[in-house]
Amino acid sequence: MSLAIAEQQDRLSLPGRLERRVLDNGLRVCVLENRVAPLVSAALWYRVGARDERAGQHGAAHFLEHMMFRGAERYGPGEIDRLTSELGGSCNAFTSHDATVYTFRFASDRWRIAVELEADRLSSLTIDPAAFDRERRVILEELSMYEDEPWDALDQEVSARMFEGHPYGRPVLGTRESLEQMTPETLRDLMREHYRPDNAVLVLAGDLSIDQAVEACAPLAAIPAGGPARARPPMPSHQPPGARVGVVRRHGEVARLLLDLPAPAASDPSHAVHRLVTLVLGGGRSSRLHRRLVEEQRLCSWVSCDLSESAGPGVLTIALEVLPGVDPQAVEEELWRIVEGLASEPPSDQEIHGGRRMAIADWMFGHEHGHRQALALGAGETLFGSGWAQRSIEALVSTPDELVRELAAQLRERGAVVGWSLPQGRGNAE
Repeated sequence: MSLAIAEQQDRLSLPGRLERRVLDNGLRVCVLENRVAPLVSAALWYRVGARDERAGQHGAAHFLEHMMFRGAERYGPGEIDRLTSELGGSCNAFTSHDATVYTFRFASDRWRIAVELEADRLSSLTIDPAAFDRERRVILEELSMYEDEPWDALDQEVSARMFEGHPYGRPVLGTRESLEQMTPETLRDLMREHYRPDNAVLVLAGDLSIDQAVEACAPLAAIPAGGPARARPPMPSHQPPGARVGVVRRHGEVARLLLDLPAPAASDPSHAVHRLVTLVLGGGRSSRLHRRLVEEQRLCSWVSCDLSESAGPGVLTIALEVLPGVDPQAVEEELWRIVEGLASEPPSDQEIHGGRRMAIADWMFGHEHGHRQALALGAGETLFGSGWAQRSIEALVSTPDELVRELAAQLRERGAVVGWSLPQGRGNAE
């Protein structure tokens, strides 16, 4: 570890004062007091995502996320967006395979409305049949947009092959068939089973104190747990491809490649090592992929490399766009030469330390603002264990260089899914 990195260690922690409470109904409340700006961010995490859906109900978790904005007993249809806008705040939500998350951001003199809105829709959500049908049409249109976007469509096909037989291989949005068959009762069943205080984590970050947070949580604290807590089923086992698998689509006017390699869960001790290998391979302009494919051989317009952060098995992903007139097969062959070359030409000290500096900078930027801090804390408390954000950066700083070299040499031995989106009507070899 370089002296410059060692000197930064004192700054590599979430700012502010962190406290945790568990309410009588099982709701976990995590408060980060950080009075740098007069703002408060709220993130309510539920331990339910696409991986928890029953057969034939794929897309239900995402569908329920949409309906959570369509009115409840106290705040009716449109009220969440209207009130948030009137108070100068913002709200959003997202669904993944592992969790569903609802977020608010307000000035620190009016953030308590976020807790009131969450309590109202958790305790008395209205799933009106007419609103349900309207929202189904919205999601079907969203699904069409994903199918029409070359990268999104390719990503789904590659994921389906990488995670064949595993919930991670299913689209979070569901399928047309599953959405058409879904009923309001499907969503009510999902909500009764998973949307409970003892299956949720509320994070409040910003200009507030723990006493203010506990007082404001009274509406959520009044909601009963709903019977004995239900343990989440264990993550299904997954066997990645034992050899390279190819996927080819005809879509758009540019040749695009998406390559997935198996990687560990975010909580795995080797995740930090994978992160550093990812950065050596494709992290920025000095990385091996960018130098060879973009600058030296001029085969691609750009290339990127990323590592997923999931509760279950993950992927190391390489994405690139081919320059017009370049043979995609030549690009793929050169790509594999670079990956396999990590064994004969191990990452240098300079490459590893450069990747570590980039990882530290990414972590610091990703945890700079209250909203990002709330999401990071919520992910840890919900999926990866308390203190995950801190452990992840400590692992990046302390990972021995030799472990990075050992893992880099093993990438060529892993099964992979190689997806191509090739221009329509061209004679490119498949």
